[in-house]
Amino acid sequence: MGTRKSKYEIEQEAKKVLQRYGLYSLPTDPLGLAHKLGITVNNVEFIDDSLSALIARKGETTRIFVAQSEPPYRKRFSVAHELGHYFLHLPGDGEIVDKRIHMYRGKALNGGDWDEGRAREIEANRFAAALLMPEEFVRDQWEVTPNVSAMAKIFKVSQSAMGYRIDDLDIW
Repeated sequence: MGTRKSKYEIEQEAKKVLQRYGLYSLPTDPLGLAHKLGITVNNVEFIDDSLSALIARKGETTRIFVAQSEPPYRKRFSVAHELGHYFLHLPGDGEIVDKRIHMYRGKALNGGDWDEGRAREIEANRFAAALLMPEEFVRDQWEVTPNVSAMAKIFKVSQSAMGYRIDDLDIW
């Protein structure tokens, strides 16, 4: 069982990654980051329609597989999400498989805490949001363009992802 990361720790990890790999410009390129890390990203048709993406590492080889049927903004977020797993949860050989139901936000059952797997998915979502929509860029851009739809286009994310990010940062 892993150690859960705080929102602050995840934000800081995403900032370090952006700085380390020279990605501090808009829009963030998660495919370019994967390439710099030596990770192959493949569009695939999963046999199970509920699968959205997965990351797998064996030895020196790491691959991300993304459902080819996903729209472009969703694929960008999925790759960033899998990179979140790479930086936060995948220290050695193994794989993390993400079903569509797990990629989205939701409430814990019976008002309880998330299980370890679901908590890991929330952390990967937070990392993806921080990577694709860095806090300072979102805050600066919101001053100029206080419109979720316009911001989503600038950051090349879905309107719902931008809405979640703005809400999570308590911007409005």
